[in-house]
Amino acid sequence: MQTAEGGAATVSRFPKAKGPITRRIFVVGGSVAQLFGEAALKRSLESALPGYEFEVIGCGRSAYDSARDLLTVEEVLDYDPDLIVVLSGVNEVDHPLIRSLWLRALRGLARGILAGRPLRAWRIFGPDLRGVPGAGEVVAEFEGNVSRMIRAARGRGVPIALCPLPWNVRGMPPKGELPLGRRAFFDAWIAFERGEHSAAAEGFRRFLSAGPPPWEAAFGRFFLARCLDRLGLHPAAKAEYEAAALDQIPPMPAVNRALRRLAADEGAVLADFERTFQEAGADGIPGYDLFEDDVHWVRGCDAMAAATLTRALAEAAGRSAVLAPREDWEPVPGLRPPAGMAKTWDAFTYRVWDALRFGSLNRFSERVIGLLGEVHRRNPYLLRDGGGLKPWLRARLEGNVWRSDGAAGLEAWWPEMEGHAGEALLREGRAGDALRLFSSALKENGGLDYVRVRRAVALAALGKTAEALRSLKDLERLGSHYPEIAYYAEVFARGPAAPRRTPPPARREAARPRAAPPPAPAPDRTALQPLRRIIALLRRGDVREGLAAYRSEVRRDPAALRAAEGYCAARAEACAPLTQARARLSRLKEEGMGLFTGGDAAGAARLFDEVLSLDPLDPDALMSRAALSAARGDWQGAKDLLDRIVSEEPDSKDTLAGALTARAEALAALGRPEEAARDLDLALRKAPRDWAGRTATEADLARLRRNP
Repeated sequence: MQTAEGGAATVSRFPKAKGPITRRIFVVGGSVAQLFGEAALKRSLESALPGYEFEVIGCGRSAYDSARDLLTVEEVLDYDPDLIVVLSGVNEVDHPLIRSLWLRALRGLARGILAGRPLRAWRIFGPDLRGVPGAGEVVAEFEGNVSRMIRAARGRGVPIALCPLPWNVRGMPPKGELPLGRRAFFDAWIAFERGEHSAAAEGFRRFLSAGPPPWEAAFGRFFLARCLDRLGLHPAAKAEYEAAALDQIPPMPAVNRALRRLAADEGAVLADFERTFQEAGADGIPGYDLFEDDVHWVRGCDAMAAATLTRALAEAAGRSAVLAPREDWEPVPGLRPPAGMAKTWDAFTYRVWDALRFGSLNRFSERVIGLLGEVHRRNPYLLRDGGGLKPWLRARLEGNVWRSDGAAGLEAWWPEMEGHAGEALLREGRAGDALRLFSSALKENGGLDYVRVRRAVALAALGKTAEALRSLKDLERLGSHYPEIAYYAEVFARGPAAPRRTPPPARREAARPRAAPPPAPAPDRTALQPLRRIIALLRRGDVREGLAAYRSEVRRDPAALRAAEGYCAARAEACAPLTQARARLSRLKEEGMGLFTGGDAAGAARLFDEVLSLDPLDPDALMSRAALSAARGDWQGAKDLLDRIVSEEPDSKDTLAGALTARAEALAALGRPEEAARDLDLALRKAPRDWAGRTATEADLARLRRNP
């Protein structure tokens, strides 16, 4: 099998002949299929069909749409498949810029003609010459392509599985830029920025009632959904998020409805990934807890997606033999995504690079703002350190599976990147950092007019209203391009918004003042001595010894220690050294996790080691350090670190269960399956009844016992 990506060809091979118990599965689609963990699907199927061997062959390629997926299906049918899995739908006319589509189509046609295959080239690139169709046309064409896939597979006696794909419903705004030039949207946006979500929701509804164009309506519905979400009205928020998606190309809810309709009408297997991710998302709304960007899920969700597909295949075996007769299938456990999943950021860097390179730059790309906001939440220090952000991005672009040439153009689009980073920080309430990044971007590229507008907004947020108004006055010449300049000037001239007035309460008899609660009784002198000794050690700078003494007291008499801490804090006694020591450890761990998720393993290890030098038994630092050891293949080192958590028997049963399951993974990798099974069994016994990892641990234990 030969594939091409970024101008380079890759050849991978599989034997054409199959063994008697081998089942060959082709996974077809775009980058979602390309990144989907083939190993996760193989493990899931092997656990449900232990008597078979599975050969999972990934045929996903970045940017493939259903027309290209149809060609792939027709090709792989010549290689004796037992099942074809289709992960398609997110790339239907994915790029909104007609000019770039035309250029790509013309280049593709030229290459096809030169290669002597003009008809095939026309089938692939011809649709791009027509421009961007409407949502209804997109769905109809997609449905036709998938229907042809089903008929082609059925004609060869091969089952096909259709997978409605999820997307980042909560976290990813529509493509394009905010319609701040529309006064109704602007007024709603001002209320949204102030956190007045009820007023903002009403404003966005008024904006939508005027019938704006679809791309503007998408923003109105999305931010209306955000308001409802923050007001706790999650079902209503979900409906508006999905309505916003229907105004986009591709309209994902409509695309997925077409897949469900085809599966029912044509008898294809339906593995509903969208519904699985909705069930896993907080409040039924998938967000950045499950996704890298708009459509690429975090790799920790591969097992959940694989279980969904395996369960659908097992259910379909009751209607017809899919991979195996019905009686051969074992129950498929339900899976939920693991907590605290790390991100690769590969899809993120491609999306940022793509949006900045091809964006109009009239205003900020909301997609990039959304992506950078997630970076800030994961690593609060990265965006604020422009000197650290640039090498971080370059490293990811250089190794990017789709855009290895992105790093070469980094310097050219860096000012735009700084502007977007500044806007993301401004929305996170860090106006000072935003102002610094806006100023840096303008120093490098003075032609970024919209950055000047947002710089004035940052000045106003810092209380420098007079300077902000002077800046807007200087920008009046741009009013025809940016009507919001006049709107902002009007808002700033009025001064800070007055607090919302509430009607006065009905006159009533004055309530009697409540008596203050009696002070807590003082512990006896003996009970206070351990805490005073700990504080004295910390005050002298003996942080390691002080924290060790504190941990010892927690084990010996936690209730007495808590009472002593409460008594001292209430009387403003000198507990500050203990508070400062805890804050220092928390900060180091937070920064370490930020570096860890950002891919800087060496920097993360250095910070976790610093934590352990101060508190050798900190379970969070030990767990993170063990994960770093495992990532580089040092399973013995990971086990030794996890031994320290288990031997300490932490108070948190979740922490203990997590350490036991992690140690079981290390033991299995070291070739000690019996010890691994004992750890998994102990984790299940020690964990709380509602432990999130219970289902996955039960499945792992059953697999180990079956195949020790």
